[in-house]
Amino acid sequence: MRRISNRLKTEVALPGTQTLPFDAAHATWGLIAKGTAAIPYAVGMLRSNAPDAREDGAAILTRIGRAPGAVHPLLEALAAETDATARDSLVLALGAMKSRTAIPALAHLIQDENTDGDTRFSAVESLGRIVHRRFLHRKDPIQSAIKWLDRYQKRDT
Repeated sequence: MRRISNRLKTEVALPGTQTLPFDAAHATWGLIAKGTAAIPYAVGMLRSNAPDAREDGAAILTRIGRAPGAVHPLLEALAAETDATARDSLVLALGAMKSRTAIPALAHLIQDENTDGDTRFSAVESLGRIVHRRFLHRKDPIQSAIKWLDRYQKRDT
């Protein structure tokens, strides 16, 4: 791989692939370019102690979309996340996966009035992507999503 910048000194290797320069932005886009081959590395980033790394791991999975085996690690990371920005990235990544497995976690964030407003809005956006509803085009997206969730949960009981 051609060196993107002379200032890049460190490299990171994907499992079983070539090395990539380790500059956060370049590394993230490099992993995205690898597509599904980057999934194990992005999932590993979700377990990092650094919130920026968790955010980047979620962003990579968001860009890859429907990443096999990524939904459960995303849900686990979301349950443990304390950083608001990383949490929002995890929520958006779950929407990109379009897996109904994420609905209970998103429902909890949407229905909990103590959840940060940005996180609730991101959860509504992700829920809409999963269930093919345009909550964001409604006058009150959060209330529209809550009403849908109420009907969905009643239907499943």
